[in-house]
Amino acid sequence: MDIQSELELVEKAKEDIHAFTEIYDYYVAKLLGYCLNRMNDREVAEDIVSEVFLQAVKKIKHYDTSKGIRFGSWLYTVTHNKLVDYFRKNKKTTRLEYHSGELTEESNVTKPLEQELRKQQIASVLQTLKPRYQKIISLRFFSELSNQEIAQTMGTNSNNVAVLLHRALQSFKKKFKKMYPKSEIYNDF
Repeated sequence: MDIQSELELVEKAKEDIHAFTEIYDYYVAKLLGYCLNRMNDREVAEDIVSEVFLQAVKKIKHYDTSKGIRFGSWLYTVTHNKLVDYFRKNKKTTRLEYHSGELTEESNVTKPLEQELRKQQIASVLQTLKPRYQKIISLRFFSELSNQEIAQTMGTNSNNVAVLLHRALQSFKKKFKKMYPKSEIYNDF
C-alpha cells in the first residue's frame, strides 16, 4: 500500500470505522512478525498487537494526515513502546535461554532445529542491545522497512538511520561473538 492510499484510508477511518479494517489487514501480520522476532511468546505478541490496534482505533481521529507520515510508522512506534513496557515489567521471564548442544546429523530433522537455535540466539543477543538498536534492527530486518520508513517511525532522517543501523549491527556482531563464540553464525557476518 502506498503512502497516499494509506493516508486516504486513515481519513475514511476517522468517519467510518469499517475503513479501518483494510489498515488492520495490511499491518496485523507485519506488527505480529515484529513482535515475534523480539520475543518467543506468540500469545503475548498477539496481545500486544491487539492493544496497539485498540489504541489506534481510539486515537485515529486525532492522527494528522497532512504531515504525510505513514500511519504505519505510528503503529510501529506504539508497538515498540508496548514491547519495551512488557520487557521492563517482565525482566526475569522474557530472556530467551540458550541450551548448548551439538547437532551432529545433517538431515531434514536437524535443519529446523538449527534454524530454531539460530533464531533463539539472534533474539537473545538482540535483547541485550540498547533499545534504540533493537528497534532499528527489528524494523529493518524483521519488518523490512526502508530507511525512509524507519526514519519516519523513529522521528529522524534517513542518513541518521543508516549511521544508527551500522552502529547497531556492529554492536550486535560484537555481542553475538561474545555470547556464542563457538557458533558458526558469526562467520556469516
